[in-house]
Amino acid sequence: MREIEDVRAAKRKEVVDRAKELLRTGFDDTIMSSEEILAEVRQHVRVEDITEYEGLPAGPRVTDSDAIIVVEGRADVLTMLKYGIKNAIAVEGTNVPDAVAELTRHRTVTAFLDGDRGGDLILEELAQVGDIDYVAFAPADNSVEDLDHHELFAALRNKVPYETVSELNEPREAVAATDGSTSPAPQPSDSTTASPQRVDADPNGPDGDASATGSMTESEAGPAAKAKTERADAEPTSSGPQSPARPDESERGSAGGDTDAVAVAGSPTDEPSGPETVYDHATTVIREGTDRVRFLDADDETIDDVDVGDADSAMQELETVPTTVVLDGILSQRLLDLAADRGVERIVARSLGQFTKRPTGVRIHAIDDIAERPPKRD
Repeated sequence: MREIEDVRAAKRKEVVDRAKELLRTGFDDTIMSSEEILAEVRQHVRVEDITEYEGLPAGPRVTDSDAIIVVEGRADVLTMLKYGIKNAIAVEGTNVPDAVAELTRHRTVTAFLDGDRGGDLILEELAQVGDIDYVAFAPADNSVEDLDHHELFAALRNKVPYETVSELNEPREAVAATDGSTSPAPQPSDSTTASPQRVDADPNGPDGDASATGSMTESEAGPAAKAKTERADAEPTSSGPQSPARPDESERGSAGGDTDAVAVAGSPTDEPSGPETVYDHATTVIREGTDRVRFLDADDETIDDVDVGDADSAMQELETVPTTVVLDGILSQRLLDLAADRGVERIVARSLGQFTKRPTGVRIHAIDDIAERPPKRD
């Protein structure tokens, strides 16, 4: 006998070595970060929400919504779902299916396409077999599926009536000109010009239900066929860019000219006055990035000014019903509903969220849609 070895000790050493290896490397590949967990959950929800309409990828609200968004592929529908838009449907190629063509005849339709030649071709085919109301494109050489939240909603807000680009060889170039690009915008027709958007514009006017967010969410206009007929009568036909918003004369004050005269004649020791118009309040609260919300009365005097996170509770607790709300944040469906319940007439926000319903009694505007100051009178 030359050697006696304890086999149990050798096996224990092997187990210990393997455990060390697992602790050192094994968990590196399996532990998910917070970002990865969030992405996994979002992906699961998006896949669960996506449905099919006549065999085509679609959001769950396509079947019962009065408005739809037509996109190119399944990935575009998933991107829309990611940001809360549930009424998109994909054509899956340049050959537009009959189901989509038939659907466009009974709904308010926005074609939201990639910013390339393929997008132009799909728009041309869709126009031949279906009925398009509005057109939006992703930024040049970008796909809808690659857009982030801000880019997607900006592109939808910049949609234009189809009639303004129907005769152009490259419609995407004309649509792109509305978002600050260097491409020329389509020339306005001789017979009509776009009316300036007013701060107190009628929310039920042309494109009133969808222009704020740029996305075609469910409307409250009644049956789809009736909504289609009414839209045909009220649809804007101008291709020119809209002018900055203008307020009513009543908002500027009946003595606007006198106020200017007093300001000129005032002594140098006069202290500067605070915001006097909705425009001034919008600049003070939103354009200066205060993260605040300001409630104004009928004379544009401040009722209350709170953090944007307290907007909902402040809206409920105010004794005096505000006429105008100026919000340095995204206008949510809840705050919009509370404002409608309280009798608020107007809301100006940094940006507008996605609305499933939009009260007709509240006029809402994104800060980018209104001018920085009232236009001067001759």
